Amino acid sequence: MILKSDSWPRIFRWVFLILLYYVACLVVLNTYMDRHGFRGYEDRYGFAKMTDYTAEKPFCYSVLTPLVVNGIMELIPDRSFVKLEKDLLHDSEFLRYADTTGEWGVKISARQHLSGIFGQIQVVG
Repeated sequence: MILKSDSWPRIFRWVFLILLYYVACLVVLNTYMDRHGFRGYEDRYGFAKMTDYTAEKPFCYSVLTPLVVNGIMELIPDRSFVKLEKDLLHDSEFLRYADTTGEWGVKISARQHLSGIFGQIQVVG
């Protein structure tokens, strides 16, 4: 298919708008994560309480992300966590958003990573 020369500005405009939208979404997600994060092990609404479905009201109504993350965690074999332990616990840039105190382990780190990826998909998609 040969494109006419007058269609290039239109194609460039759409590509530019899509990239601009994507960058704006990532800035919003990064700002949210810097300010609020997943709040680790807070008593009322921490990340561990959210993924265990034991958070208090109104935080207990946030079920989509924990449902997806816990579903994916069930599908990942345990031997994969052994292979990814160094990446999940030490080398990840995503850990700056997480509260790594308390019962921090490879499975909780994997949940944090999956939640971050799912959050990006939700913002962009």
